This record gives sequence, structure tokens and C-alpha cells, in this order.
Amino acid sequence: MGSSSENDADDLVARIHADPGRCVLAVTGGGSRAVSRLLSVPGASRTVLEAVVPYAASALGEFLGETPESACSERTARRLAMAAWRRACRLAPEHAEQLVGIGCTAGLSTDRQRRGARRFWIAAQTGTRTAVYGLELGAKPRSRSEEEDLAADRLLALLAHALGLTEFVYADGGLDAAAGDGAVWREAIASPPLAAVFRGAADRCLIQNGAARVPEARVVFPGSFDPMHNGHREMMAIAGEITGAPVVCELSLTNVDKPPLDLLDVDRRLAGMQGGAVLVTAAPTFVGKAGVAPGATFVVGVDTIARIGDARYYDGDSDKRDAAIAELRARGCRFLVFSRVLEGQLASLEDVDLPPPLRALCDGVPPERFCNDVSSTAIRNGEQSG
Repeated sequence: MGSSSENDADDLVARIHADPGRCVLAVTGGGSRAVSRLLSVPGASRTVLEAVVPYAASALGEFLGETPESACSERTARRLAMAAWRRACRLAPEHAEQLVGIGCTAGLSTDRQRRGARRFWIAAQTGTRTAVYGLELGAKPRSRSEEEDLAADRLLALLAHALGLTEFVYADGGLDAAAGDGAVWREAIASPPLAAVFRGAADRCLIQNGAARVPEARVVFPGSFDPMHNGHREMMAIAGEITGAPVVCELSLTNVDKPPLDLLDVDRRLAGMQGGAVLVTAAPTFVGKAGVAPGATFVVGVDTIARIGDARYYDGDSDKRDAAIAELRARGCRFLVFSRVLEGQLASLEDVDLPPPLRALCDGVPPERFCNDVSSTAIRNGEQSG
């Protein structure tokens, strides 16, 4: 006869299976017992699209598209959830608004010396929310099996929360604060216009002072803004003076060479932009941005305009590059180009070799008017202040 806790878990799984939501789960280092529980209760085929266990470092890197700095971290759990959700969108596009991606990464008790604390992180991604829960286990003695049960309980509770069946209470589930257990809980929920862009149902929305609407943008400053710093603000002020128009920052949810942003990423970056107008898109390339904001003047650094004109960024195909430049011209777009330090030297528009059709779309800001070369990467690494 099963225990009451086992019966409660089965009841929760039965409720999950009765819901129209579907999920892809990616678990590594722990949490696989939740998959077993989902599959052992009738109705799993209605819920589970796929479950993967990328346990080896090479498997985890392949699933994420890059090797994470740490296998057991909040970032990796959120990346797993995002990859799982995007996989779910490919497997069941007809259920786009009911899909959940779950990522779990754990460092639990093992038969070898463990570096760092025992912990696990679980994240859930849907088309409207990103949620993450982390638990660092304290001094309370627990077997590996007990730790696996705890991770499974929390994973199922977060899945039920993501489906809207229950509220996730992060202090539940066997936490022992007196023994040093410590939990972290974060969640971001998108407004309907932002959620539409996130799901791919819309190509843009404008967010200003917390409100979202469909925009018309004449001067657009694309960037990751991770974080926004004084160099960005100075560029915006100068661009506004030159063009005589308000400058709208553009934040793309997808990027050519970086992981896609989740909604916690978006919340954090918008908070750092202090209520300014932000155009949120899913346009990682300038041809895509031109489609979202035709006729816009794009505010860029000289390093960016050099990449736009370099055939190496088009698989070495100069015809592809020329077609992209022609599309930018056909969309009525231009570039306002700011100086940057390249290879230790201050470089302006006049210092880079561009294809003539691209050069014809550019206006340069003189180096004496702007030479602030603060880097977001250097700020994140603690090398500069913003």
C-alpha cells in the first residue's frame, strides 16, 4: 500500500495529465525520478512530448548549443528550460499556448568527493512566463534517494505551477531552514504584447514606462544592453540631437551568436534601461530589423557596420552580403555610425573599408564628438564601471 505522500504525488501527476498542457523535460545530475513519476501514471502520452537526460558534459553542451560555465547553476537550468520549450514548440506547434519546457540541473550526494554544496535548480519556460527555483541543501543528513525525491517533488510542483494548476510555494517540499537549507525563487510574467513577440505571434512591441504597444520607430539603437551604461546613454543623446527624433532602443529576444533571452533576462535588462522606450523584437539580423522598422536610422558602432559589410558574416558569400545591403536600402534604412576602439586604436567610419552601396547608407559621428568606449562585457566582468 502506497504512502500518503506517494498518493499525493500521483494525484498531482493525474491532474497534470488531465490538463491540455504538454511539455518537454531536460534533466541532468538529478531530477529524473520526476520523469518516472510522470510516465508511471496513466495519461502520460497526453502530457510528455519528450524527456531527455543530457548527463555527460558533451551531451549537455550539444543540447544547449554551447558548453555552460557550470553544469549546476541557475543559468544552466534556465537555458535547459528554454531549449526544452523551443523543442516543444517544434514538436507541437498547434499547441503553442499550452507548452512548457522544464530544465533541471542538480549536484546531489555522490560516491566521490563533491566540490561545492549539494544543490539543484529547476526552471520552467512557457510562452508567457519564466520561473526558476533553486535549493541549496544544508547540514540535514539526506540519502541520495531522499535528495532525488525532493528534486522530483519540486519539479512536479513547478510543472503544475507553469500549467496554472497550482501556485508554487517555494518554502514547501521538505525545506529545513534550521539545518541550513536555502531556497531561491524568481519569476517573470510577460504582458500580452511582449508574450506575443516571445511566442513568435508578433514581430515587435514597444515598451515604455512599463506599458506595451505596437510602435513606430524612426531612430533605433539595437543592442543587448547587458547592462545599459553611460556610453549607451551618451550615444542616444547625440543621435537624438543629430536626427531631431527620439531614439528607441531595440532589444532582440534572439541573437545570431548568443542564446535566446528568457523573460527573466528581459525583465532585468528593461529594469536597467530605467523606463526608456524599448522596441522588443525577434530580429537578430539587420535585415530582420529593417523589416520590423522600415525607414529607420540605426544607431551603431563602427565595429557593427564593419561586420555588416564583411562577407565572412554571410558564410563567405559576397552575393549574400550584397543582397542584404540591397534589402536594407530597399527598406529605406540608414546608419548613424559612432567611433569605437578597434585593436587598441580609435576608429571612425572613415577608417573602415565598406562596400560602396553600404557606405552610401551611412553617416558618421566625428570621433571628437564621441569617444566613450565603455563595454557592457567589461562592466559585467568588473573591469569597468558604467
